[in-house]
Amino acid sequence: MKKFLLFVIATTILSACDDRRKDPVTTGRIGDLAWTFADNKLSIAGGGQMPDFEQGGAPWAPYADRIEEIYVSPAAESIGNWAFAGLTNLTEVDYFLKVTRIGNHAFANCTALRSVWIGPSVTTIEARAFSDCPALTKVLISTETPPSLGEGNFTIEEDVLHSDYRDAYLADESWASAFSSIEYFPTIPPPTL
Repeated sequence: MKKFLLFVIATTILSACDDRRKDPVTTGRIGDLAWTFADNKLSIAGGGQMPDFEQGGAPWAPYADRIEEIYVSPAAESIGNWAFAGLTNLTEVDYFLKVTRIGNHAFANCTALRSVWIGPSVTTIEARAFSDCPALTKVLISTETPPSLGEGNFTIEEDVLHSDYRDAYLADESWASAFSSIEYFPTIPPPTL
């Protein structure tokens, strides 16, 4: 009986000390932006340009398989090359208010990514920014003039683009050829901050 009781106490103590319950909060700086990873969420705070990275070179890359959600400050002005590539559990990308450029391979290989909302300031989506995202089927875009679109984006045949400005996207060959369907969808303005 004593051995059994000691076993139960030891198991309880070891369970209470288990470090796998939650990731520690991890933070850092990239140029004028600060990043934090906690509770499976990556947050980018501050304003200005995000630097470009090499493949696997973003400082949060060690957490790529645990990041389920990202938040990018409304003051951020770009998404760097390879910034969020390989986030295999990321399912949605929300509205980026001031972002003008989404760098090459920025969201490549985000295999669980289902939907993207591209904000009104985006003027450039570079090559393969959204390549190899097999779950991606819904793209909402609220720019009146179609941004320049690099090669290899939105390559899944079931992709549907939703925009207030359907006719402009149908008339742009790079956008019209990238999607199986372009539908009118009055986008809801983002919340004011």
